[in-house]
Amino acid sequence: KELLKSYKNLLNDNTKIQIEKLKEEQRKYISTIQEIKSPIIFYNNTFGNTEDGKILQPTRIVEYNTFAESLKNSLLIIDIEKASSLAYNFVDCINEFSAKKNELHETLQRKQVQLADLSKAEQDLLIIINELKDRKLFASKIIEIKNAINNKTIVSKLIDNKVCFNTTAISKKTSEARDELIQNDFITIFGREIQNLRKSNIRIDLSFATVKGQSKVQQKISSYLLSDVLSEGEQKAFAMAEFFTELQLDSSFAPVIFDDPVNSLDHNIIDDVCKRLLLLSTDRQVIIFTHNILLLNSFLVNSKIKTFEALECNFYDIKTNFELSGYISESEESIDRVNRFVKKIDTLINNTPKGSRLETEIAAEGYGLLRSTIELLVEQNIFNNTIRRYQKNVALTNFIKVDGALLDECKHTIYDLFDRCSGFTNAHSEPLVVTNEPSLNDLKQDLQLVKDLIKKFS
Repeated sequence: KELLKSYKNLLNDNTKIQIEKLKEEQRKYISTIQEIKSPIIFYNNTFGNTEDGKILQPTRIVEYNTFAESLKNSLLIIDIEKASSLAYNFVDCINEFSAKKNELHETLQRKQVQLADLSKAEQDLLIIINELKDRKLFASKIIEIKNAINNKTIVSKLIDNKVCFNTTAISKKTSEARDELIQNDFITIFGREIQNLRKSNIRIDLSFATVKGQSKVQQKISSYLLSDVLSEGEQKAFAMAEFFTELQLDSSFAPVIFDDPVNSLDHNIIDDVCKRLLLLSTDRQVIIFTHNILLLNSFLVNSKIKTFEALECNFYDIKTNFELSGYISESEESIDRVNRFVKKIDTLINNTPKGSRLETEIAAEGYGLLRSTIELLVEQNIFNNTIRRYQKNVALTNFIKVDGALLDECKHTIYDLFDRCSGFTNAHSEPLVVTNEPSLNDLKQDLQLVKDLIKKFS
């Protein structure tokens, strides 16, 4: 209205100055004109939908949009006559929409009350549904439930009448049977077993008893329990002796599994335990898990002696291979380790994808393997296993086969190779000023030297 009034006053004087003032007044109100909101569009079907499913726009809004667009266009082109002729009944429009707002508010309140009622009804239905599910499950388990109730009834009656049952007679008969059939054999076999484990110097008293029909054996030294007198390793030795005794008295030949059987044992009896386990495997399957390298090598040596050469023995390593645990492979001590390491180095050199790792890293890893290969070459090929790691015996019959002249000829080459490998592996640090990074070409040349040495000493 203010804008139209200003236009009308200015248009009364048609001078050039007044025209400029008119344009200035137009620019002054141009932002106000552009802020007139139109078109207004309903994006919710508050007033319903058309036949083709589109949102129905209220008649008042359609009329307002037409009015607003015409007003804006007229003001922007300074069509004062047309602008003055446009009219819109804002009061009726506001009243109509206020009434609609109140209607919607009342509807919302009514639906909220209904929703609350629905929530309660839903909870009631859930209770009924869950009860029906329980009834269905109960019906499907009716036989098991009856059996359980019957068993509970029997157990309850037995508990109420347990005083009527006396195990004295059973225990007496058990003791008589044990004394006649088992006790003497048990003492004899147990004495033999502790002698095999070289513990016969310790005087053990065995006492037999029967508790509620079950035979019990207790080991003592004088009046003391073994745990009060002996070390953990000695206790374990006597426990193993008792176990071996029970196995001989048992008529079954089920497989037996041992988990670290020499843990805590004196290393002096590891060979004795090994031989006893090999003997046990002559009449049943024996599975042994161990971390003890001395026990493993004892098995590898003793399984080849004449007494046990007919046994089928298999040895495996369980390792972690990259991120996979439980990776099983043949035990390294039971295969040709020198050739195995040579193959690993060949694989490393020939099968490593280019660009995935630095050459120096691959070469350093290869030199670490080559260092172990040289150690095994000295142990197995040059000295003919005269002395072996983790084994106690010195095989002098192999020592006589050592080629001293060939060793004298090659020992400087072997030492230089070993020294170079040690300098390239991560286990040895070198001063920065003399760091000499390994290359695959160097590794290939040194590997060939080692292969030549292996041929010489084969």
